[in-house]
Amino acid sequence: MTFAKRRFRIICTVIAMVLVTIMMSVGIYAANNVSVKNTGVVTFTANDVCASFNVYKLHNKSDVAVSDTAFAARSYDVNNGTGEAVFTDDTIALADFPFYKATDYYTIAFVVTNKFDADSNIGVSVTTSNFIITPTAHEDDIVVNTTLTGFMDGKLLAGQTGTYTITISLSDSLKETGTTSNIGFEFTLELDRIDAVTGA
Repeated sequence: MTFAKRRFRIICTVIAMVLVTIMMSVGIYAANNVSVKNTGVVTFTANDVCASFNVYKLHNKSDVAVSDTAFAARSYDVNNGTGEAVFTDDTIALADFPFYKATDYYTIAFVVTNKFDADSNIGVSVTTSNFIITPTAHEDDIVVNTTLTGFMDGKLLAGQTGTYTITISLSDSLKETGTTSNIGFEFTLELDRIDAVTGA
């Protein structure tokens, strides 16, 4: 084999390796850089409760720290009304949740304090089944996970504080495509008084 042929083969091999590297780099870049915008609304229903809570919106972190500032706060006091106090359609807009990287995620943390002195627990309920994604075409683009800490069997005991967290991340398919989307979500969080003796 002549020197010219060897040189030609070496050059072709180098070019092929460069092209493969470029293609891999583009693929990795596309997989890690996305442009997705989300907005959210949470609606609260409080039935006969004495409780307060703070709402935190955390970017790429799961736990609330002392330094974190509450995004919103609410306080419900059954003693402020006559008879049973019921609050419905109390809403908080959670503003923008922009995703710029495939690894981005958001945590919405509800830190609830049961302010009853005794004999009354508080049940907190919100599930992914009433977590509505709009438009419906994007239902599979968002992954929702929930965590409950400080609660006993879904109930918050008198004088105790618990945290309900909802973590929002992108699906694997959306991470790969990096498609630009405007996605909205909404859900309802309900607080209910539960008698510590009867459980009703």
